[in-house]
Amino acid sequence: MKAPLSVIVMTKNEEANLPDCLATLDFAAEIFVVDSASTDQTCAIAVAQGAKVIQFRWNQRWPKKKNWCLQNLPFSYPWVLFVDADERITPQLAQEIQQLLSTPPPYQAYVVRFDYVFLGKQLRFGDPVYKTILFQHELGQFEKLEDVGIPGTNEVEAHEQLVLANGTIGKLQGRIIHRDERALWFYFNRHNSYSSWDAYVRHHRLQTNDQIRADLFGSQPERRRFLKQLFLQLPLRPLVWFVYSYMFRLGFLDGGPGFHYNLCKALYHYQIDLKVYELEQRDPKGFDTLGK
Repeated sequence: MKAPLSVIVMTKNEEANLPDCLATLDFAAEIFVVDSASTDQTCAIAVAQGAKVIQFRWNQRWPKKKNWCLQNLPFSYPWVLFVDADERITPQLAQEIQQLLSTPPPYQAYVVRFDYVFLGKQLRFGDPVYKTILFQHELGQFEKLEDVGIPGTNEVEAHEQLVLANGTIGKLQGRIIHRDERALWFYFNRHNSYSSWDAYVRHHRLQTNDQIRADLFGSQPERRRFLKQLFLQLPLRPLVWFVYSYMFRLGFLDGGPGFHYNLCKALYHYQIDLKVYELEQRDPKGFDTLGK
């Protein structure tokens, strides 16, 4: 029996990653591939593997892609799982989700840990990444920030967190493997867009009515928001993050790939800080030239 679950895979030119991603989703009863005008074989691959292909056109207005999916897709089931094309559901996580949805779950959303593959090696140490990606779609939406129009980011949704109308968030033991089969160029290009987004959000202090509060003793997203705000107050943040992840979280045990991954993440934080500094040196409208 397949899990009574609707999976959402958001794509744009993902022919290198999509086949392996979809192969790990065969435990789910319904799969939507929400595509953004791919020019490669992404859609053909999705159809061949039994997914429902829906086209999304970014019109520089709200809602953005994730919330558009929640508002417009014809879900057959109350539970949804958001997966990117460069992510793989492990057999352990698939089995855990099947068992979870076989009876009414105790929580309304669930956090999953991600294991990253970098330079051909699956990283097992360093600062862990968690995301809330499994939830009841009628109860959830992603934060709305007034970030429309940032040059070079388009429909980018970098770090918006899930907001539940009501209910609580649990944690799953199974994991997702993040593995991008494309060249490192795509990794650095994505970080360039995300760092511009992060810099703009921080510089303009964008907030919304549904913003997740910062609470060290709250839910996982609330703890994450608290720790992020604390982290933003630290001097030499890129160096602090590198020492924390590479040394205290034992990232050095992942060898050369672990060193390069942690260095790239530290440089990502440096990019953000430098772009915030650039914004502070000019009128906010000057952001129109950032990254050009």
